[in-house]
Amino acid sequence: MAIIDKKGVLHGSVYNIVYRGYFDKQVAQMKPKKFKQTLASKESSLEFGLCSTTARVIRHAFGYTYGGYDGRMINRMNSAVRNGVTASQKARGERDMHDADLGFLNGFQFNNNSPLPKVLRARPQTCLDAENKICIELPAITRKDIQAPSVNVHNYVLRFVAIAFDFKKEVFCYNSVKEIKIGYKESFEGGVIRLDDEVIKGRLVMLSMSIHAYASDGFGGAQTFNSKAWSPSELIGAWHIEAETETETENSDNGKTYRIIPLYYPGNNILKEIARLREKAEATAKKRPDKALWLKPKSKVKTDTGGGPPNGDVKFSEI
Repeated sequence: MAIIDKKGVLHGSVYNIVYRGYFDKQVAQMKPKKFKQTLASKESSLEFGLCSTTARVIRHAFGYTYGGYDGRMINRMNSAVRNGVTASQKARGERDMHDADLGFLNGFQFNNNSPLPKVLRARPQTCLDAENKICIELPAITRKDIQAPSVNVHNYVLRFVAIAFDFKKEVFCYNSVKEIKIGYKESFEGGVIRLDDEVIKGRLVMLSMSIHAYASDGFGGAQTFNSKAWSPSELIGAWHIEAETETETENSDNGKTYRIIPLYYPGNNILKEIARLREKAEATAKKRPDKALWLKPKSKVKTDTGGGPPNGDVKFSEI
C-alpha cells in the first residue's frame, strides 16, 4: 500500500511498482526480482563496496576540515573514488585505493554550497619538493579576497591538513597541519607555504585546504560561522608516496612519532572474498565444465577449404 506524505510524495508500493521520494522528485521503480548473479556481477558489487568504504574513511578523516557538507557530497565522493580505482591498470580484485588514479580526487569539494574557488579568489598550486615536503604556492590574500558568510566575521583561518593513509594496514595519521590567519591586521603576503613534516613513505597522502570564519563571542572566545551553508574545503593534492625498501614500508614514520588512528575498513576482506569466489568458480569449472561457459574460449567458425562461407548450417555453439 502506498501513502501520500505532507509534501504530496507517494511512499510505498502498488502492485509491482515502488514509490519513493528523492530530494524534491517523485521516483517510481519496479520491485526488484531475485536473479542468479554471475561471477562478474558479484565482483563488481564487491568492488563497489570497497570503493564506498574507502570513500567513507576519507570523509571521516577530513571531517575536521569542514563544518558541514552538501546533501550529495557522499555520492560524489563514492563516484570519485570508484572512478579512480577502476582507472587503475590492475584487474578487479587486485586493486584498491593504493592503485587508483588520484586525479579524480584532486579538486574535490566537500561542500558544493560554498566551493573553495568561489569563496577564495586565489588558487593554490601544490607540489612535493626534493625533501619530500609538501609546498603550497599562493598569491597575496587579504580579507577582501574571501567571500564572507556574514558581515560579522572578524577573522579567518586558512587550514592545510595532510593525511597519510595506509589501507593495507587499515590505519591513517595526520601527517602535517599548517594554519594561516587572515584578519583586519593580518594578511598573507603571498609565496610558498612549506609544511614542516616530510610525507610518510609507503603511504597515500592527501592534502586539503579549508577556510574557517570566526567572530568574537563577547566573552573572550570565538564563534564559528562554518556550517552546511558555508564551509569551503577542497582536496588540493594527492600523492602515492613509494617506499624505497620493505623496511621503510614497515616502519614508515620518518623517525617521528605520529598518532596512528585505526580505521574500520573491510576493503582487504573484500579483496579476499573476490579471490575466494574466483577459486570456487575455477573448482566448479573443473567438476562441471558445462556450468562454466565463462571459462570456455569461443570456437572459431569452420570454413571450407575454398575460402568461401561455410557449407550448410552453422551451430550457434560454434560461433
